[in-house]
Amino acid sequence: MDEISAVSQEDLKRAWWHVGRFFHSFAILEGSANELFDKLFSLNGTFFLLLVRRLGINERLELKRRKDMEVKGLFLPIGDLIEVRNIVAHSGFGPDDVGQDNVGPRKYGVNFDYVGSAGKVEFSERVQTLVGCEPGKSFIPYDAFEDLDSRNGAIKITLMEIGWCLHSVVGRSFRR
Repeated sequence: MDEISAVSQEDLKRAWWHVGRFFHSFAILEGSANELFDKLFSLNGTFFLLLVRRLGINERLELKRRKDMEVKGLFLPIGDLIEVRNIVAHSGFGPDDVGQDNVGPRKYGVNFDYVGSAGKVEFSERVQTLVGCEPGKSFIPYDAFEDLDSRNGAIKITLMEIGWCLHSVVGRSFRR
């Protein structure tokens, strides 16, 4: 990745803004997942705080699945966003200040210094498809960040709706 000093402050701020907004949006989604987790397992405050700190969002989702709470089509999109979140959180990044291979027009997005668990310096096919990245690259266009934000918001609303439904029936006695 090019030295930060070679990049304009405006370009840096734009890249940081998109990455920061993604993290903010994902944090809200994760908070909604935590609330649902709390309602689903009827945890008291102390136990909830201890458990949530020890379990990552993947583990919490797995527990929800095992509690027969498979909402058709919900967990895979959350898994996609978790994978993108992990890439963004654990990779150096900067704005695309020149085109591909230092030639050609800018693509307007964020380049990541990413190395996957298999040692490849490219996103998984799943993430490439999600963000519209070319094979062999570690790049997320600004437009894709907009889409990721929309996905985070839609899933957050769905999780909140499920939580409201659970809240209205948890602990209620029903007559036969």
